[in-house]
Amino acid sequence: MTARFSGDCRRMISQAQEQARQLGHTFLGTEHLLLALLDDVDGYTVAALRAGGTDTGDIRRRILSMVGDRLDAEALTSIGIDLQRVREVTEARFGAGALASTRRSIPVKGHLRPTRRLKAVLELSARAARRLGQQTLSPEHLMLGILDDGGGVAIRALTDAHVEIAELRLDVATHLQRDAA
Repeated sequence: MTARFSGDCRRMISQAQEQARQLGHTFLGTEHLLLALLDDVDGYTVAALRAGGTDTGDIRRRILSMVGDRLDAEALTSIGIDLQRVREVTEARFGAGALASTRRSIPVKGHLRPTRRLKAVLELSARAARRLGQQTLSPEHLMLGILDDGGGVAIRALTDAHVEIAELRLDVATHLQRDAA
């Protein structure tokens, strides 16, 4: 990667690490980066999502329902169990948060290793910056990296929340071009 991270971009990476730690995860994934971007209420990503009619709290809830516990939704789906449906039915019968863990997680310390997908997202972010003729990566470039990757928990949460990925990508890229001009 030849592009430099802006201070805001570094802050997003740091906040993504904190999001992962709060969830008790020992890795850093696209979902943690998206959660950090969603927490940046003054950032363009949140503004673009809201302008498109998306409830950012809904995306956050979707991510947490996918990764908030140690159950592997994809593995369960492969054997015919829809974890999201199990949660919905359980919460309808027993109330919201019925499956929430009461265990205290052991705090995760130190630097968290990024997943392969997150590494790919960071590379795609740098490519997006180069494509736009920009030398410094901003949080918006990170969002473009997530959108360009097209996979992982972050994209699944956005898609499940009915976010138009192509429209959001165009919106963020247009903002970056305007901002650079």
